[in-house]
Parts: sequence; structure tokens; C-alpha cells
Amino acid sequence: MGPSLRPVRAVSTLAVLATLAGLAAPSPTSCRAEDAPPAAPPAPEAPKHRPLDPKEKERLLPVLRGYFDLDSSDSFKYRLQAIGELRKLKETGLDLLADREALLKAVYGARHFQPYFEKKLIAREDKNSEILYDASANVVNVSWEDRRLSIALPAGYMELAKGKKLWGVEPFPAIVTLHELEDFQDAKGTRKFPGAEVIKRRWDRKTNKLLDSWFVYAPVATRAQFVVDGKVQPARVPLAEFWRRYHVDFDRLVLDGGADALAFAVSQPSFYAGLILRTREATLPSKELVRNLSSLPIYVMASNECPIADLLRSGNLSPDKITYGGPEGLAEWLAKLPRRTPPKSFEWTYRDDSHGFAHYVNVEQVDPGTDLATLKVEAVDTKDDPNTLRIASKGVRGITVFLSDAILDLDRPVRLVVNGQPVKEVRIPTQRQPEGRPVAMPAKFERTLDDTFDNQFQISTRASQYYGWIWPVVLPKIAVRGDASSEPDLKDVDPQVQAEADKYFAKAQEKETGGDLAKALELYRKAVAAGLSSVKAKAEAKVKELEGKVGETPGGDK
Repeated sequence: MGPSLRPVRAVSTLAVLATLAGLAAPSPTSCRAEDAPPAAPPAPEAPKHRPLDPKEKERLLPVLRGYFDLDSSDSFKYRLQAIGELRKLKETGLDLLADREALLKAVYGARHFQPYFEKKLIAREDKNSEILYDASANVVNVSWEDRRLSIALPAGYMELAKGKKLWGVEPFPAIVTLHELEDFQDAKGTRKFPGAEVIKRRWDRKTNKLLDSWFVYAPVATRAQFVVDGKVQPARVPLAEFWRRYHVDFDRLVLDGGADALAFAVSQPSFYAGLILRTREATLPSKELVRNLSSLPIYVMASNECPIADLLRSGNLSPDKITYGGPEGLAEWLAKLPRRTPPKSFEWTYRDDSHGFAHYVNVEQVDPGTDLATLKVEAVDTKDDPNTLRIASKGVRGITVFLSDAILDLDRPVRLVVNGQPVKEVRIPTQRQPEGRPVAMPAKFERTLDDTFDNQFQISTRASQYYGWIWPVVLPKIAVRGDASSEPDLKDVDPQVQAEADKYFAKAQEKETGGDLAKALELYRKAVAAGLSSVKAKAEAKVKELEGKVGETPGGDK
């Protein structure tokens, strides 16, 4: 029986993502694009990207505020008005749904917040809950029903929130810090607010003025068990409790912590702009998971000679994305940290369903005969592959793909090539055809308000209030038959990459012949890290061979 006919295991990775993020599908009674006014005639070609002028903001933001207000009885009215305003903007040269940065700025000026944490939220009869604001540290501590967390607030935040002035200021970046067992308990017993303990220990405002303009969010897990038996527990880092209530910049979330933070980062890097690692040890259940970090800048609070450094090197991560140093360098690193952007190309390893969401490719099914499933994703625009997303996989049997203009140009026909074969048809669910309307590929896909913010069949950004999720096009449940060829396609190899890889490979061979195996291993890794080349597979084989000879385990430990 061929691989494409073997039984497959369904993967509920969107459910895992929803647990972590608090994402939700909209009510089945929500109104869809069929209710919108008739489309206007096509506008003449004009530049898509320009800023909103003051008059446009004055018209658009109140409408968006009404649309984003989940408690409004007039949300349908505001939805139609928002569709109309977006159409007017498009006719004048600004397709706001195609310009994520401009759209997100408008969202920040219109989004709604659930009540921030304060004592009056607790019912009088609830004697077992407590919300305590520590003014001296500007930290709110929460032990309310199943919520246990602490949040350090930026300077002046409460005045802005109470004065309802948050719409007029830029959103604040945030650090999500995972506490250790020492923060949860000491010799005397369990600490009252473990989140406050870790914030004080790692991010004391007296010694770190950066915190005047940053949030620090510290969720609490019993005995610091954010990971159990090597698998992350998404419900123990409830990000939605934070961003639904506070004015956070979705593109400047930084994950901070030890071994558990590393496990979360290889599972859900798409939430974060950076990672702070506070561990010397290599703790992942499989070193192949390291490649999932390729999009993240990483600050490692250890030397580059520790086991954690060896583990990171084994994933062939770009060296310029990794900084080693002490706490004194963190403020400068954070200040220079670029905003989160989805990678146009990446490699991914799936070990369990917590690794099922690969940036914008969701693994729907995997072959149970594969221990580690893999993806290689690349957005290209060449003569042979115009405006194309190429996916090479092993052990994957079904995917859903999310697209935006950050990945491909949605004003042009989109191609999807999976394991060397162009996808000829996708089925797009609609209210009238929940099973999916067939669309021949390549195809152009219209950006709509509903598909961007309130997709009935996938994830509703409007319901979840996770406005970092802006993907106007969804290509759902694409069957994957067979695996990618083990032979790399070298037709698009960059000559400079080939020359660099050849140089490192030749030097590595010299060192290996001379008996300097440690140096040879380092050079073979550089040959792999150079990128796609004719010697990459040979270099990868040499890396595996020499890791054992120089005393390294597969995880990078010596």
C-alpha cells in the first residue's frame, strides 16, 4: 500500500492554537458577505499603500469601533458601514485590507477592551478570589476563579485606561515571562503571587527603566509546570486574558523564560517577535524542533559554549539572530528588536499536535508511520513559479494555508505547489456551500472584511480580539499525497550561496583529514547554514556523523 493510502491521524492544531490564544469562531448566525451592498465597478489602477488622511480616519474609526464592539446590538449596521468605507478608500487608491500596517494602525484606534483587572470585578460573595494592585511596583496581581497571573504595567497606563485615552496612544510592547519553581514556592510553602515574584526577580523596575514603556505578563502554573512530559500546556499561558484587557502591540510580544519557554517557542513562534532564553541546558525532546525557531531573534543568557548554544547551532539558525550575554544587555537588545513579521521561507518539524501550526500553514493530518513530520515552505516569484507558495513535506497528509500580501501578492493569481505538484483546485467554504465552493488554481482571491476579521469557517479575529491575526485568504484542508522527493531541486541555487557552501565544505574536509574533528564539525554546519546548495545534503550527513565522534549527543549536550 502506497504512502498516500495509509491511515492518517487528524490533527486539531487550530484547536490548540485557539486554546493558547483564546481564538474563537464567530456565531453561526453572523452575517456574511452575501448581505453586503452590491459591489461598485472596478476602480482604476492606483497605488495600494498610502496613509489615511485625517478626514478618512474621522469617517472610518467610529465605524470600526462599532463593528469591533462585540456587545453592540448594531454590529450588523456597523459592518455594512465598514464595508462601504473600505470600498470608498479602495476607489481612491488605498486598499486598506491589502496594507497590514495601515490596517493595524486603524484597528488600534478602534479596538475595544474587556475590563482591566481590578478589585471590583470580583463578586462580593467570592471570598476565595483576590485582585490586588501594588502601586509601589505598578503590578496588578490576580487570583480570581481559574485565573492566576500578574502584570507589570507601563508607567502612566492606569491613568490612560481610566481616562479612556488608550485609542490616542501607540500600543505597548510586552514580555511574556514564564516563572520557575522558586517563584512558586519556597521552604515555607506556596507563594501568594508567583507572577509578582518572577517579575521582581527578572524585571525589577528600579534597575530596568525599559519597563516604564513595556508590559510584563506573568501567567502562573502550579509548580511551574507549563510543560508536562515534553508537551506544552497552552491553557497555562492564557494570552487572551492579557490582550483582550490591555493595549498591547501584537507584533512586539517577547517570550521569556527557561526550558519551558524554549518548548513554547518551538511550538508557537508565530505569536512572538523574540525569545529570551534563561537556560544553559539543551532540553528539547528532539533537536530537529530547533529549526522552528528560525524566524525568532533570540537572546541567550549563557555563553556560546554551553549545551544550549550547541543545540541552537544544530538547527542551522542564522547566527545573526542569536545574541549571547547577561542581563545588562537585555534592554539594548529589546530596544533594537524588529517587529514580528511572517517568514517568506522556513523549515518546520512536527512532533505532536502542539507543533501543528507552522506560521501560516496548519497541519491538518499526519501519517502515523512518521515519527517527525516536516515542512519546507517558500514563497517565490520567478518565471517558472510566479507568485507561488511551494511546500515540500514528509509525513504530512493534509494542510490549511493562510495567505496575506506579506507572503504573496493577492492582486495576482496565486499558485500553490505541494511536493512538486501544482494544486489544481481548492474548495472555499461559503454560507451557501459549507462543503466548499470549488476554485480552480491558480486563482485570484478577493480580500473582504468578513474573511479578514470574521471568518465563519476558520478563526474569527473579531471574536477573539487577537488583531495580530490578519490573514484575508484561507485555502482549507488541502490533501497532501505522498512525500517530497529526497533529492533537492537545485535549479534555483544562488551562485553566491553555492560558492560559500563549497568553501566551508572544502575547509571542513581539510580539517577532518587533519584530525581536527571539532573544527570540521563547525565548518560542516556552516556549509549547511549557507542555504540550498549541491553539498548541503553531504554536509548534513557529515554533521550527524561527527556529532557522535566529538562527543555530542543529538540534543547538543557534550
